[in-house]
Amino acid sequence: GVAALILSIDPNLTSSEVKNIMADSVLDLGTSGWDESYGYGCLDAYEAVSLALNPRELTIYVDANAPSDPGPDDPNISDSLEDGSKEHPFDTIQEAINYSMFKDEIIVLPGKYTGRGNMNIDFSGKAITLRSQDGPEGCIIDCQSQNRAFYFNKSEGSHSIIDGFTISNGKAVNGGGI
Repeated sequence: GVAALILSIDPNLTSSEVKNIMADSVLDLGTSGWDESYGYGCLDAYEAVSLALNPRELTIYVDANAPSDPGPDDPNISDSLEDGSKEHPFDTIQEAINYSMFKDEIIVLPGKYTGRGNMNIDFSGKAITLRSQDGPEGCIIDCQSQNRAFYFNKSEGSHSIIDGFTISNGKAVNGGGI
């Protein structure tokens, strides 16, 4: 029923986009995130329709070398205030995607992105835009011949956008970049 309400607002949404709007509208119950008792929580139909009508379209930032980061280039050591803001950006691209919601934009600052959280990057079917701040010359995803850069496997559609990256040293049976 909630999916039908969302599609009545925008019939051009893909099934993954509808699913993500619903997932972004869940009231988490019990332990944070998925748990055996409540799953992901309780779907809030009002919030889902509100999100479909008025996507928040937040801008989220990623910078592996942020001035406030105590461990530059090390995704295991993060700024304790890390929240995706310009002042406290996420260390890895995957963190920003996990935090993002329907129609958000993620801006990746110049640098070389390697290691956990910067390989096999999964959009999880989200309709978001991932863009480098200054273009492909200054924003490199180096897969270090270990994995691919992006893994699209959850029906990502034309609203799942990647723009302005150089991908190097990708390795996979099918598609070392994506």
